Amino acid sequence: MCTVLQPDICVVCDLNKLDDKGCIGAPDIAVEILSPGNNKKELLNKYQVWQEFGVKEYWIVSQSDQYGLIYTRY
Repeated sequence: MCTVLQPDICVVCDLNKLDDKGCIGAPDIAVEILSPGNNKKELLNKYQVWQEFGVKEYWIVSQSDQYGLIYTRY
């Protein structure tokens, strides 16, 4: 089974991860911009998947509340 997530914005620093179809593996930074349809369970699930696959930073941005969270993997 293949797990595929598509963040609102992603940053890929290693060009070898890119092909004609997109990014192979996790991006270096994944950014989710909250909308009314997002919920905490969905964000927690995405956080866990990004951690499992080695994303270095996971950003959550709330336009309506004007805040952002940055999770950094060390």
